[in-house]
Formats: sequence, structure tokens, C-alpha cells
Amino acid sequence: MFNGYIKDIDSSTGQDINPYIISVMVDKNIFNSIDMSRIDKLKCLKQTMQGRIDIGSNLCFKEITPIAKCDYLNKSVISSESINLLEVDPFALESLVCTLFRNMGYEVIETKKTNDGGIDCELYNNDPIMGGKVIGQVKRYKNNIDIPKLREFESVLRNSDAMKGIFISTSNFSSQCEKFASENNISLINGSLLVDYFNRYGINSYILHK
Repeated sequence: MFNGYIKDIDSSTGQDINPYIISVMVDKNIFNSIDMSRIDKLKCLKQTMQGRIDIGSNLCFKEITPIAKCDYLNKSVISSESINLLEVDPFALESLVCTLFRNMGYEVIETKKTNDGGIDCELYNNDPIMGGKVIGQVKRYKNNIDIPKLREFESVLRNSDAMKGIFISTSNFSSQCEKFASENNISLINGSLLVDYFNRYGINSYILHK
């Protein structure tokens, strides 16, 4: 997902202006298929990326430090500072988890941010014996996950066509949650395990309560 603006000059006054507000959300696979050196940038933005351009807007965006610096032409991360997962936007954390699973070799579909039915990502493995569909839910929480949240996820899993579920949290799970998960085909990833996976698969991270 990208939000930003284009700098320009008002030809009538000679003053700097930022008139074009851009908002884009594009699937990673589609983005990776784009050859940036050969495209018509405006056509790509509007047609391929389904971007929204607001001309004449008075809005202004503040520059923010990116989670990772990327070499877009070579489609690779060139540097990544360690991030506190408790300070990451919940939607951004969902996207990071999807990136993690892709790095682990899964085919990943990131669900829409609204009306997702409690599913944040869908994972697919084509292995004929161990493969199948898995659904995941991601929660950026400081406090431990309680059993009602896990029961809600189990209900979503039961009414889906997935073979199992993964519940991911930046906090911990009670022993009651662990027992319930083991009885209902749900794998749990707590904060310490999530950080371990992130760091092992190229996303520098930590969890620090402030």
C-alpha cells in the first residue's frame, strides 16, 4: 500500500505546490511483474495498480521512515532496521506476516482489510501429502490472548474450507488457549516465536513494551 503526493510548480505564480494525492494498494505479485524502466508511469498507476489520483487537493502528507529500504528496480530489500512490532500499525503487521510466510515458501493471499470475516491471510502449500489451505489471524496485542478470541477464530475455521488455522499474536496465550488450540487444529504463534521467525526470515524485529 502506498500514499503520497507529486511535487509540481504552479505556472501562474511560480510557487511550489503538491496537487496530486496518490493512493495505491497493489498485490505483491502484480508489483513484482512490473518493469519500471519501460512503463508509462501514469498508465501503470491508474490501470495496473488501480491507483486513485486526487488532482487539486490541499492535503499534505508527512514524510515517514519506511520499515525497509527497497531497491525497486531489482525488487529486493537493501536494508532493514529492527522494528518494534508493538509500534507497527495493525494492518502493516498483517502485511509483514504475509511477507514472512512468503519467505517461508508459502503461496499467500492477503485478505481485504474490511469484511474479512476474521481471516487476515490465506496460505497454500501444493505438497500432495502435507499441503492444503490454511487460514491465519494476526493480532497486535500487549495483553495475553483470552479464550473467547480463540473460540471466535475456531468458529471461522470450522465454517471455512481450510484444513487448519494459525493464530498469531505479539503477546502470549494462556494454558487454556493452548489446550483449546491443540483440540481444534489451530497452531499458535506467540510474540517471542513470531520475532524468532521474523529474524530468521529476513525481517529484523523485536517486542518492547513502553
